[in-house]
Amino acid sequence: MRLAIMLLLVGTATLANAQQKVDADSQTERAALPPRSQLQETALEQNVPSAQHRRLGEGTDSFLGLFLPAASPAPQGAVLLIGDQGEHANWPELISPARQQLSEAGWHTLSIALPDALPLRLDLEKATSEGLADARASQIIGRIALALDSLRTENGAGEITLLGRGSGAYWALRAAAERDDVKALILYQPRMPTQASESLEALVMNWEKPLLEVLLKGRETSSGDYQARALNAKRLGHQQYRQLTVHDPAGRPQNQRMLIKRINGWLDQLAGPQRNPR
Repeated sequence: MRLAIMLLLVGTATLANAQQKVDADSQTERAALPPRSQLQETALEQNVPSAQHRRLGEGTDSFLGLFLPAASPAPQGAVLLIGDQGEHANWPELISPARQQLSEAGWHTLSIALPDALPLRLDLEKATSEGLADARASQIIGRIALALDSLRTENGAGEITLLGRGSGAYWALRAAAERDDVKALILYQPRMPTQASESLEALVMNWEKPLLEVLLKGRETSSGDYQARALNAKRLGHQQYRQLTVHDPAGRPQNQRMLIKRINGWLDQLAGPQRNPR
């Protein structure tokens, strides 16, 4: 836990210092306006029962997670959910229904949001731009590490699966590569963030544990070279990699429930004695 906090603080401090140097005037102008994430968290604290709140991190770098215990005396494990950029921890598409439905199915769930995005700047030198990107990556990975450590303390958490949506799927994959306690990944319409230093294809190729990639029919190409990822999995004999193509369930509660039911079915298969035979 201490290491995760230090990683988050280092990334946050580096990011803050770099931003102050390249954008001090605009930061001052915006100082009176709370960031989007703060407004979202305030709304969640007012509308989501306080028993679900998990304040993670320290001081001004803390952030809100939403926890639901497994509706079972013997939880099957835990799932950490990470929304896309700009989405809060109770986002109505996938995140909110998944955290509730998976909890009802016997999994602890914790959902978090990504930190606010960097302002787009086209006038920065390459070294400065890369430094900001590296600092932001450290901040995000540190945030995910704190959430994983928090889940680890819950009774019956057992094995943890990461479920990421959009760019949250990319960061879930990046963070999981640095942790031994993440046993499986679910990537929903994964998308590489701007200035990402590692390709989605390379990260997937190096992940040898169970992985479910959910793609939206007709929008597969927005997730990069999804066909290459499937072919690489076959070439490497990665039998625990699976692609699932579905119609976009956005705005259709019944379709969202069916999708999460399929995700839960995949998790149930992993929960048995053959969870990770490699």
